[in-house]
Amino acid sequence: MIYSSLFGMAFDSQGLRFSPVVPRDWGTVQLTGLHYRSAILNIRLEGSGCHTARVLLDGQPVQDASIPAGTTGTHDLVITVKQ
Repeated sequence: MIYSSLFGMAFDSQGLRFSPVVPRDWGTVQLTGLHYRSAILNIRLEGSGCHTARVLLDGQPVQDASIPAGTTGTHDLVITVKQ
């Protein structure tokens, strides 16, 4: 429930996609050490709401909140959401 509802995780053949919904006043939410195929993900949700405002992968801005299926190694994903 946490993966699919709060983090909005959806798995498909292309990779792992996120569309989080963070309730107001929850503050920062973190999920660390998530094993996904050959990768280990540390995911942080900031803000509140259901609209993605910004996505950083290893500190660099990226277009969408997703992890390609072929990703390897350890990565930090920060998703900022807004109302």
